Amino acid sequence: MLETVQQKLKYFLVFPCLLILVPSCGNDDKERDQPLSVETEQQKTVLKKLESVNQVTETKKKLNIDFDAASLAAFESCTITDSFLKSREFIIKNSKPLHTSDGYLTFKLDSMFSGLPVKKIIFGACSVDKPLQDDCSFIEEVAFILDVDFEKAKAQLIKDKGIDFTIVKRATTNGEEEGPTLRPVLYQGKDGSTVLHCDTGGL
Repeated sequence: MLETVQQKLKYFLVFPCLLILVPSCGNDDKERDQPLSVETEQQKTVLKKLESVNQVTETKKKLNIDFDAASLAAFESCTITDSFLKSREFIIKNSKPLHTSDGYLTFKLDSMFSGLPVKKIIFGACSVDKPLQDDCSFIEEVAFILDVDFEKAKAQLIKDKGIDFTIVKRATTNGEEEGPTLRPVLYQGKDGSTVLHCDTGGL
């Protein structure tokens, strides 16, 4: 008899506790679910941003590596090679020009030439609307805008290459040196910029 009463008391005491606990457990699940779903959305947003940053980084990296590795030697002798043309095409297709004027396209470039930082590159183009037109002599016109003053650039190039790039060296045509440059020419631009320029015929 005493055992039966004790069992009934346990039942009446435990059952209300269960009624109290069950809803709170249910709420816990809902509360747990909610932050998880929010966190997942936040993670998706962060991942999208990271993907975007990675794509930009990879594009920039590819742009720099393609030009540096494949085309600097060509620029050093003002020679237009297939690798140079591919780098030119990549830059034009994947970058927005900083400036356009009279068939010239200026792009931002984060690169190095002979220990000198390059901040811009200028390509010649017969048509700004069709810059990749390949039957155009201006395709061989290219210049680096160096992120260093003129005198420092001159001294560094003499030290590194043993060449004074301010002295123009052109191909001989009809007994005169009036053809394309055989190496880049270093000069100071009208705006004070330091320029290394491969020219197709006349500066």
